[in-house]
Amino acid sequence: MKKIFLATAIAFAALSLQSCLHDDEELFPDSAANRLEAAVKADRELLESAENGWEMHYYTGEQYTGGGYTMFMKFKNGKAFVSSDIAPADMVETSSYDIVKDKGPVLTFNTYNMVMHYLAQPFQDDVDGEQGDYEFVITKTTQDSIYVKGKKWGNKFVMTRIPASTSWKETITKMQTVLHSMRFFYLTNGVQDVSTALTFDPTLRRAYLGSDDTSGVPFYLTSEGIELHTPITINGKQVQSLKFEASDKSLSCADAGYTFTPYTPAGFTPLENFVGNWTLGFQTMSNGSLRNSSVTMPIQQTQDLIQQTSFTTAVAYVTYGQLLLRFRFSYSPIAGTLTLPTQYVLAADDGSGQYAKLSDYVPGCAALMMLGVNSSGLLNGTDSHIYYPTMTTVYDSATKKYSLVDANGQADGFAFICVDSSGSPMYQLSDGSYTTDTDKVEADEDAGLASFMFWFNVHDFTPATE
Repeated sequence: MKKIFLATAIAFAALSLQSCLHDDEELFPDSAANRLEAAVKADRELLESAENGWEMHYYTGEQYTGGGYTMFMKFKNGKAFVSSDIAPADMVETSSYDIVKDKGPVLTFNTYNMVMHYLAQPFQDDVDGEQGDYEFVITKTTQDSIYVKGKKWGNKFVMTRIPASTSWKETITKMQTVLHSMRFFYLTNGVQDVSTALTFDPTLRRAYLGSDDTSGVPFYLTSEGIELHTPITINGKQVQSLKFEASDKSLSCADAGYTFTPYTPAGFTPLENFVGNWTLGFQTMSNGSLRNSSVTMPIQQTQDLIQQTSFTTAVAYVTYGQLLLRFRFSYSPIAGTLTLPTQYVLAADDGSGQYAKLSDYVPGCAALMMLGVNSSGLLNGTDSHIYYPTMTTVYDSATKKYSLVDANGQADGFAFICVDSSGSPMYQLSDGSYTTDTDKVEADEDAGLASFMFWFNVHDFTPATE
């Protein structure tokens, strides 16, 4: 009886399998390979059918932990033409593209495109970079929309067909005007309540509610304002689309009925307040004693992304003897603080031929390693420590002057040590020669670091006009 039951079950399973196979033939009359080939062909035709291209709101960072940007892309005859708000409005970068077969159709920019690859490129000290993608799995299409997912980082985007009447350049210009015109701190309906205030980081492209300055929500720019990736809830109402009003720098959300008015937090200093000529006062050693000295330090904004004015970095040039030294400052657009981090200082060349090279003074010297020192300890022979401080500009409301201060209270000045092209410290031997060979240094009792100069008690950081 068991044998009869088993045989019947096997026969039933075989009939069921035949039925399933027959259904699959009815549902998919062609092979999977042929279906994928057809999808690739259809997607390529759809991409190239948009005469004015496609607009994609692009997010960096795994799980949308980065910022939001906008890409304008046109595809024709295997070529991709890309513009973005991360670059000059009139920049259109050209590269090849393809639709390749993977588990599904994948749009890939397979030759270098400065605009498309910029946010995906790795760096020596950060192999993931901004965690952007340049290959996109196509998950769904309509005649006017293409739904994609970043192949590496998994963020989802939608490419929408751009109307023929839309100018890429004019639209990007409007986006960038919003970013550079708006303020970064806003009160909801003018109410002085920090818990409902909005903060926008123009560099990270993230918005924060209240005292939260760590997680936030990414946003992208539109020609009229800002669009948040996900809504922020304020007093039970959701805020996502914000329109910018240039006349008073305000933002408004029609859906929530809110108007956001700009304000400046107490103690906040805009970056533009630091741009200009400054006098940096300090002390130097002369004939065994300290003497007061000063240099003029012009501070200028720099560029980041692709030729865009930076919100976070500035450079200063100092003439020291026959050298033109370049310093890098960091700025926080959220805290409003300007800092001078430990860094390699380069000798700049303005092309006039009037400035010397570091190697003119110390053969093989490629840069100066800026290190923190404590002048009191060094002068008294009680402190030989070297520090790696980040000096912060601190404003004294009583004297109405700034000073450079180490938040850890360790360093009050800088030592500048020569390094070679690999960054290795250079030493001067007793015969006057220079080396990075530590074995030679250990064998020479009189060898010492090739100290180029010292700045002690760095203070009186004031506008040069005062």
